[in-house]
Amino acid sequence: MKPWQPYSIVEGASFYHHICGQITIRFLKIYPFFFIIYFFVLAFAKAEQY
Repeated sequence: MKPWQPYSIVEGASFYHHICGQITIRFLKIYPFFFIIYFFVLAFAKAEQY
């Protein structure tokens, strides 16, 4: 194991966390839209069952 490997792992985790944060923020902005679509799909699926 090289001495700089743990540091690079920490750097990678930090970068990954930053990307996840950006995606989460963007997702939360459009989350209500997806929720409405999901609700309609669920309602349609239930209507199809009966």
